Amino acid sequence: MPKIKVNGINVCYDEAGEGDKVAVFLHGNGESKSIFARFKDVCPNVKKYFLDTRGHGGTDYAEPFDFTAFSEDVYAFLQAKNVKKAIIFGYSDGANTATYLCKQHPEVIEKLILVSGNIYRKGLNYSFLIPCFLFTCLIFPLRFVKRLNRRYKLNILMLKDIGVTEDDLEAFNVDALILHAEKDVVNYAHTVLIHLSIKNSALLQINACTHFNIIDAIYERGLLPSLLITD
Repeated sequence: MPKIKVNGINVCYDEAGEGDKVAVFLHGNGESKSIFARFKDVCPNVKKYFLDTRGHGGTDYAEPFDFTAFSEDVYAFLQAKNVKKAIIFGYSDGANTATYLCKQHPEVIEKLILVSGNIYRKGLNYSFLIPCFLFTCLIFPLRFVKRLNRRYKLNILMLKDIGVTEDDLEAFNVDALILHAEKDVVNYAHTVLIHLSIKNSALLQINACTHFNIIDAIYERGLLPSLLITD
């Protein structure tokens, strides 16, 4: 699998398709680009990049380990690939990275596709937050174990606001599509808040799926081609 060095780390990625239109896919917390494996053969006329985020999959771990660093890695990747504008498809924490990227580098965004993302910690269901908090407390004293330290850092990402506010969203000047699972760990009201804050956005709820299988639902229902449409 190919790697490219940006921001001092080796970023692991896959690519598929050919064409002038470029789409970048960003996975969720603790996952890897493999969650998008079935997307590779969809829309062959779109150049698609699937990235392992810093500290995930085959990409090097390095500090800082936050959405600022993740988004700067994506930006540096686009620069290295000489991509001027791209559709950014982010799922869960990948959606948060995409949102942060749009705050910092809106000039590289052709379209945002935000799947089950959040900007504030309070946007997540307590049924998800409480177990996450308790597990984080449990592993806190065991952070000297490398694997557990990484898990601790991943959990912290979910227990903090991401660093983007409603005022930031209101300044976005890109087309955005906000997707929400019928049974999501993100509160629907929070998804609506994100939608209403981005002036050029549309909201789509995917029924009969959860936060954890919405990517499969998008593939199985043949939704990806319509999601990637731009004016």
